[in-house]
This record gives sequence, C-alpha cells and structure tokens, in this order.
Amino acid sequence: MREKLIDWLRERGAADFNHTGVAFLDHLTATGELLYGWTGDETLRLVGYAHSLYAENSGPCILDRDDRSTLRELIGQQAERLVYLNCVLLRDAYDGPLLSGKERDHVIDRFNGDRLDLEPSEFIRLGAVQLADWIEQLPRRGDPAYRPKAFSAIARELGQTPMRDYVETVRSAEARSL
Repeated sequence: MREKLIDWLRERGAADFNHTGVAFLDHLTATGELLYGWTGDETLRLVGYAHSLYAENSGPCILDRDDRSTLRELIGQQAERLVYLNCVLLRDAYDGPLLSGKERDHVIDRFNGDRLDLEPSEFIRLGAVQLADWIEQLPRRGDPAYRPKAFSAIARELGQTPMRDYVETVRSAEARSL
C-alpha cells in the first residue's frame, strides 16, 4: 500500500513541489516515518504520508474534500478518515479538549463549523499526526512558540520517544534562533 501511495504522489508532482524547504514528498514520508517510529502503526504511517492532501496549500497533490474515494482506495478507510479529519479540524477547538482531558469525542470542521464525532482512539491519533507534522517542519520553519502547550501535552500523552523528539526539536530550534 505504501509503495502504491508513493508512486501516486510522485505522479502527482509531490517530489517536485517545495514545501517548507524540501520536496513535499520528502515532508510527507518523513512525517509518516516519525509516526511509525513512535507507534509501530502502519495505518498512522500511511496517514503521515498523506496527512495534508486535503489541505488548501498542498500544491499539486491537493485532493477535493468532496471526493474522498481516491485516497480511500490508496490507503484504506481508517487512514483516509484520519487524513480528512486532520485537514479539516479547527486546531483551536482541538486544543481545549486536549488540555482539559474532556470532550475528546469530536472535533470541529473549520470549513463549516460542523461537529465531527470521533472514535475513542482517533483524538490522540490526530494529535500524533499534528505533532509529527510540526516536529518534521520545525528545523526549517524555526517557530517553537506555535501551540507549545498543545504539542507538549500530545507528546507527553504519546510517551517517552515522542516527548524526547519534541524536547530535542524545540531546544534545537530555540538555539538556532539565538
């Protein structure tokens, strides 16, 4: 499944499109590999490889949110659902329940304000995707002050390796900004 997705991304120009200073394909695969390294979960690896394909700024690989079948066929229903939720969720509305530990049963669609119900494991899995995406880009973007409480909480909840990666990445970015 992974190789088929990578081939599809290459055909769509992901290797030629610059995203935060690297090829978009490199960003996607690095995000997926971070997720896999933290969890050993092949579904989350696939989510990482596709995590922003429904985003409005993903360049040539963008997929229409109204036609989700293409990606679903490539990575499966569960992974595609997490990709979709990651792309549409309102980050500010995610952070409140994350930090309070309450009402983690839904996210808010940033495009229409709809409540999107979640399965119990989906909330923190979405957090893992957000954290891996941010950690992968931070060395090139240099903004460790973006959502620090949320990312710290996600890393802490995910465990020792994500927390170590979070702390090391933030320290390195802060040192570069001095």
